[in-house]
Amino acid sequence: MLNSKDRKPFIHITTVMLLALIASSAVMWIYLNGPLQGDINNHILTSEKYGIPQSMQERGIEPFMKGQKELGWDGQFYYYISNDLLGVTDIPRHIDSIAYRYQRIGLPLLANIVSKVTFQSWVTPTIYYLTSLLLVILASGAAALFFSERNVNPYYALFWTLGLGTQITLVNGLPDAAADALLILALTSLARGKLKTYGITILLAALSREAYVIIPCSILLGILVREIQINGIKVVYVARELFRIVMQNYVHWIPILLFGAWHVYVRAHFNQSPSSQAHGILGAPLAATFDYLMAGINGDHPKVGPGQAAHKEAAAILSYLLLLFLVAKGSFALVSNEIIKKERNNLNDLRLGVGIAFILIVGLYICFGDTVMFHHTGFLKAANIFIFLLPFMAALSNTRLKKFIISFLVLTVIFHFNLLGDRIAPLGLTSYYAPPQKVEYVDKQPACLTNFSSRLTPSFDFKWLKQAHILEVNTVFENLSDKPFSPYQGAGTVRLSYHWLEKKTNKVLQDGLRTDLPKTLPPGHSLSLDMKIQFPESAGEYILVLSPVQEGCAWFYMVDPSTSIRIPMDIH
Repeated sequence: MLNSKDRKPFIHITTVMLLALIASSAVMWIYLNGPLQGDINNHILTSEKYGIPQSMQERGIEPFMKGQKELGWDGQFYYYISNDLLGVTDIPRHIDSIAYRYQRIGLPLLANIVSKVTFQSWVTPTIYYLTSLLLVILASGAAALFFSERNVNPYYALFWTLGLGTQITLVNGLPDAAADALLILALTSLARGKLKTYGITILLAALSREAYVIIPCSILLGILVREIQINGIKVVYVARELFRIVMQNYVHWIPILLFGAWHVYVRAHFNQSPSSQAHGILGAPLAATFDYLMAGINGDHPKVGPGQAAHKEAAAILSYLLLLFLVAKGSFALVSNEIIKKERNNLNDLRLGVGIAFILIVGLYICFGDTVMFHHTGFLKAANIFIFLLPFMAALSNTRLKKFIISFLVLTVIFHFNLLGDRIAPLGLTSYYAPPQKVEYVDKQPACLTNFSSRLTPSFDFKWLKQAHILEVNTVFENLSDKPFSPYQGAGTVRLSYHWLEKKTNKVLQDGLRTDLPKTLPPGHSLSLDMKIQFPESAGEYILVLSPVQEGCAWFYMVDPSTSIRIPMDIH
């Protein structure tokens, strides 16, 4: 039985885990019912460009993003790996940077294990997502437990849970959320003396994000420094002393050896090293960071374009730099406080090791290149673990988290949700080109209409309409005439489409993609349709006109302008 004193922390920890579940599920629900079009399989953003592995095709996985310009995102590759851990099927042929992806085997391995435990014959996209979600919930609970034990507010664990890096990689199948979760489980386990749990989770964390192998290496370095302080320099060259240190600290070096062994396999199997495929990830310190920061401040960002979106990128970089500064400051404080001590225990080793590790990791992150810094999803998902580290270092040091840092973390999470909303929130609006629906064509060719009365009602706000290559918008099409609008394989068929007009002259510059009616639309009835819109390649001031068209007869808006929707747009 729990007494009242024990019950209160338990309630807080349970509440944190429940809030993590609710918040993460809500984000996925919004994303699923918006851009993902109700299909959980789409969350990994499979692309036609890279193709679908044969075993996945046989189980009904299809490309979600169509066309050779649509790349999807990295989650598709890690998901494929979960169904071929050793890279022995056709799956590697559908992965962009094979060795680089396969080095991050941690989440795919765990998803594969979960599928086996749940008696699945393969790793489904649902199992893959739930594995990552489970890790996020467990890490939130572990952080809350550790914080409560160290008299730190357990709800501070939710800062990391709600950060953009956790949520965006969770809903898109990237390994970053899982890697951070495993690292949190490892660090809190070591601090609480759970060495076996630490050994397993730090290995999986390093196998999910290779930079995290720095953690056990730094802890070993700190232990060696401490041993030299206590026992003298002889520990480095006296075999017996060195053997003692090695045997006492197997929990740190065994994960490093296993990490190295996996990298040897990847290098030998694919005949290339992961680092050789890490193009543009690292560069001169702060060079790319300041290039993109100034582009955002000047309001003309090369990735997101001009205006508010560019300024958001600048704000994201500034918050990222402040986060790095605060973690570096805390790490130096840990090292400076611990280096003078001559007492060895797990907590002291952890303080010194974490301090050394994150000084090195901050140094690594300020060298991020174009591949990471060109969009906030790159650098914020990498730095999201720092949101956890600020309260974690306070807990390690037995100090209170400063009000400034708490305020900064609250504002960071609010800002991150604003950025997250730009990607997942616009219901009925997506930049993904879904497969065509089945069409019930009529057998007899329809005559040209004389009454074009109809109404288009978009189920999206025009302010969400953003430049893309191909965009899909949901629109309700209502027949207000006295004749049916019918789909037919030839002239006379009624479709939804659009024109791009030159803003100054109203001249038609680009004809639009067609969207078939799935069936005949009788008078007085309506249909909800997803229109595919392809944007112009040339920059300029345009008017986008959404309108029905009867092929071989007339555009509805040219006969009756009230049947159309006109949207001014500047293309950059």
